[in-house]
Amino acid sequence: MDRRVALTLVVAVFLPLAGCSALPVWDDPGGTPTPDSGTATPTVTPTPAESVPGANPGGEGGDGPEDASYPPGYNASGVSDAGTATAAHVDALLNYPNYLFTYQSRLETAQGNTSFTYNTIVDNEGEVAYVVRDTSQGAQAFYYEDDRVYVRDETGDDTRYNSSDRQYNMEEFSGVQFIGPLLGSVEYNDAEVFETDNGTYYRYTSAEVTDPQAILGTEVDEDRLDRFDVSIVVDSEGAVRAAMFVVEADNDVTARMSVGEVGSTTVERPTWFDEADDS
Repeated sequence: MDRRVALTLVVAVFLPLAGCSALPVWDDPGGTPTPDSGTATPTVTPTPAESVPGANPGGEGGDGPEDASYPPGYNASGVSDAGTATAAHVDALLNYPNYLFTYQSRLETAQGNTSFTYNTIVDNEGEVAYVVRDTSQGAQAFYYEDDRVYVRDETGDDTRYNSSDRQYNMEEFSGVQFIGPLLGSVEYNDAEVFETDNGTYYRYTSAEVTDPQAILGTEVDEDRLDRFDVSIVVDSEGAVRAAMFVVEADNDVTARMSVGEVGSTTVERPTWFDEADDS
């Protein structure tokens, strides 16, 4: 097979952060930088809580029982209404007192591997959020409080601080920019239903990715994709608690995301708050 893909699988992720329009996740080979202690990267993991079944891209699906009470926007055979499913995810997270959302992706090329990490700690009750993202270009941290954003930008040896008025809604921190494309651009196999002590979960694995570009953020020659598998795990309220996709082509991509520590985390002002506030 001619595996020369007419793209380099550069993913553009649109993030509603501090006036940033688009983030090129993978621009060049290299590792994810390690920010110094001032960035205070949230300690998160790309795996869901122990009680939540893991995503399983490449799985064959389940029995899809018709009598199950599926979350809004879902049915036995997958996503029945992507708009409803996306709204249910956002609404569910807005009803959590607090939570962590994490997204981690990895691009593997002949020249090396590159990673992107996006972590969010959200306190809906206090209406504050803390976002950290690491790319091959640097690390940025955003702290949101009282319709104002405080920014720490670390690029190479240069560290800058800034703050500005910024009206925002807590739904911005739901990870919907990552989750939404997995709901509207994939046809899924029948559901697997998991009954646990902490509620019911529904796992879906992809039968076909109908719009790879919507997920990867760049034009894709589908005939040159060897593999594109997606899996999501949804709770009874419609929150996507875990998700994963795997791409095999000239360059390979793996991405994982999860929602965890619901009701058991806190958001604190970062150690660099005063420096940003004075800028």
